[in-house]
Amino acid sequence: MSWFKRKEQKIEAVPEGERVVRTEGIFVKCPECDAALYKRELEESLQVCTHCAYHFRLGARERLAMLFDDAEYEELDAEVVSNDPLGFTDTKPYKQRLEQARRATGLPEAIINGRGKVGGYLTYIGAMDFAFLGGSMGVAVGEKITRIIERAMRDRAAVITVAASGGARMQEGTLSLMQMAKISSALAQLDDARLPFISILTDPTTGGVTASFAMLGDVIIAEPRALIGFAGPRVIEQTIRQKLPKGFQRSEFLLEHGMLDKIVDRRELRATVIRLLQFMVRPKARSPKSNARTRGYPSGSCVGLWTLDIGLWTFRSMTFDEAVNYLLGLGHETLAVKLGLESVRRLLSALSHPEQSYPSVQIAGTNGKGSTAAMLDAACRASLVRAGLYTSPHLVSITERIKIGGREISREDFARHTADVRDAAHTVRDGAGALPSFFEQVTAIALCAFRDARVDLAILETGLGGRLDATTAALASTVAVTPVALDHQEYLGSTLPEIAAEKAAIIRAGAEAVVSAAQSPDALEVILARCRETNVAPRFATEEVRVEGATSDGRLRATFRTAVDVYEDVTLALRGRHQITNAATSIALAELLRARGFERLTRESIIEGLSTAEHPGRLELVAGSPPLLLDGAHNPAGARSLRGYLDEFAPPHVTVIFGAMRDKDLAEIAAALFPAAENLILTPINNPRAAEPDALRAYAPPAFDPAKIFLAASSGDALRLAREITPRGGTVCATGSLYLVGEIKSLLAGGGT
Repeated sequence: MSWFKRKEQKIEAVPEGERVVRTEGIFVKCPECDAALYKRELEESLQVCTHCAYHFRLGARERLAMLFDDAEYEELDAEVVSNDPLGFTDTKPYKQRLEQARRATGLPEAIINGRGKVGGYLTYIGAMDFAFLGGSMGVAVGEKITRIIERAMRDRAAVITVAASGGARMQEGTLSLMQMAKISSALAQLDDARLPFISILTDPTTGGVTASFAMLGDVIIAEPRALIGFAGPRVIEQTIRQKLPKGFQRSEFLLEHGMLDKIVDRRELRATVIRLLQFMVRPKARSPKSNARTRGYPSGSCVGLWTLDIGLWTFRSMTFDEAVNYLLGLGHETLAVKLGLESVRRLLSALSHPEQSYPSVQIAGTNGKGSTAAMLDAACRASLVRAGLYTSPHLVSITERIKIGGREISREDFARHTADVRDAAHTVRDGAGALPSFFEQVTAIALCAFRDARVDLAILETGLGGRLDATTAALASTVAVTPVALDHQEYLGSTLPEIAAEKAAIIRAGAEAVVSAAQSPDALEVILARCRETNVAPRFATEEVRVEGATSDGRLRATFRTAVDVYEDVTLALRGRHQITNAATSIALAELLRARGFERLTRESIIEGLSTAEHPGRLELVAGSPPLLLDGAHNPAGARSLRGYLDEFAPPHVTVIFGAMRDKDLAEIAAALFPAAENLILTPINNPRAAEPDALRAYAPPAFDPAKIFLAASSGDALRLAREITPRGGTVCATGSLYLVGEIKSLLAGGGT
């Protein structure tokens, strides 16, 4: 006897007129531009329309989470709620209205108080919520704001209020109006205590809130298009019987008439507040400019003399060009190498330890660490894990080093963080006698940018070695060591075991470590010894890889089998057979992260990451006639990988443009690459360590036709010559140094050659 019986013999089609796709709760319509916004995308942009920047209203708890570090804060004074002092009844009793508001919003009152860190500074924030009786101000609201002011004075902390209110609460009559004087009096005491008060105005901020504390901030910030005023425009027009100017009582109108200091997009609000606190809550005094609106503080107070670039306020900010010039003035990255962690640790301490705001992955090794980081970052993007990626060096713009969610940091944000790091670096110099180096400061800039962007994860490519590299100060909880080979012997040691020891030093007690399977026996022995020393059980990247095929331009298809999953027939986005090793390492890292709480790093997102990763300047193929292959093969291992690619995938007639640093193993690099060239063009690089073309010519094989060797005065000349002499169907390959690749990419971007 069957357990189930089909009642109908067939599935009947739904009539065409009734066929609908349910989208409730998936899309939100923007009231300003009518765009249909994906709800998740809107949430990620902090309820700001991604098309027209319309600011949706935001609740009090969302406000606090947005402002506090890591969205963590202690809620205060939840027990302070309104009662019914006047026994007020309109169409329904006041008590009933209060209960309905609490049920509808889940809030105890029209304001939520929080205590926590903002940019590392202890801060008290009171955020109002318009959804609770129009954010109206009654006795409870006045008491709660007064309490955070009093606590701030006790703890020598900053105060921030976020206003969203229709004004005083009519059900509490004069008692409500008295809160204006009560809060203003408390703010006067805060001012006497020389503690900062930042007032943030959102849509709407009206009535008694505007007439009192909202406009008493040391700095008054508003969101775009916020309605701000004592009475609404309609009431004013009816009273004065005149048409008001366009935009009257909107933020932009008030800024124009001197009532606000600055209008800030919500997506930039936290960063702006942090910047304010860095100047307002700082022990070192600053000399204000003569035209600035300033407030002086006595020596030894928690804030010094400060001036700000907000409206009428001015301070020593930086443009992007000034930021780059400042960093370059610290000494060329390739010459001013300073290994050691003490300086960068002091710098991060002066910046309130941005590296503690998120978990980190650190990747060290001689070759492949950048590609591994790029693949992991792409997998994070595919899984909606918000990752910050820090790599070096850059090719064209320094902003390439810092990516958040796959996008380069903006020039404006880079300049802003550079100004912060510069100030902290000079504090370190004043205390320790040495200014942090270029790489130390750029690393700090990246870590601060990641904190402000509230990343879920930071992925850090080690710059040089590992034990004493600035990225190691982040104390990453997950680390990886890619293949180790001879490189940078002048800094890391003359033997492979010595170099391996420097790189393996990123493995520390309590961390989880991935080790690439493609290690030489000597390097592997050192890495395993470090694991035993730190009591870390290493996880080896899988060697169970089956190559399924390859595209004509060198993208391999492979199946990876690990202890927990199988990744079938994956076409790697990055070219070259050596990327199999890097892909296996990135898979192992992603699986480790998934086990540590990043559940969204699924098999599918990892495959998508491997299939979409980008790593400019590493076997990067630029279409053209002839096509141009860019690869920074700057050491023997990298040169051998490039040679393998050329032998397997490059067409005949390869013209090699070669420029390198004179302190590299030029003989071995040349031995690997030069025989693959039909034409060889040697060029200098705009770098003080660069080898001269005449010196490079000495490394050409004896059998190489001298008529096929050309010396160029610059990378631009070399590229023009290569395009002239390469026959149809041939390829130009620029290699030897990432700095050469960067110069050529700059030429291509500028249309110069």
